[in-house]
Amino acid sequence: MYLKSTYSEDEGSFIVEKDKHLGLHIDRELHYKLQYVSKYDGRSISGEGLYLLRRYIADFEERHGKIELPEEKS
Repeated sequence: MYLKSTYSEDEGSFIVEKDKHLGLHIDRELHYKLQYVSKYDGRSISGEGLYLLRRYIADFEERHGKIELPEEKS
């Protein structure tokens, strides 16, 4: 389980949140190439995947506008 804490000024305390987990099934060739690129860039496979996803989303938002997060329910 991955946890992250965020300080809430309204609450005056830290709120512990769980990060989301995403499992992917990829073929052997794609896995090897991702591992190769990750190593070249000095990242783990997970870190490389996060980097690529963030870059893709930033490019998407640049073309289509910022994606707003829904308000959290209390």
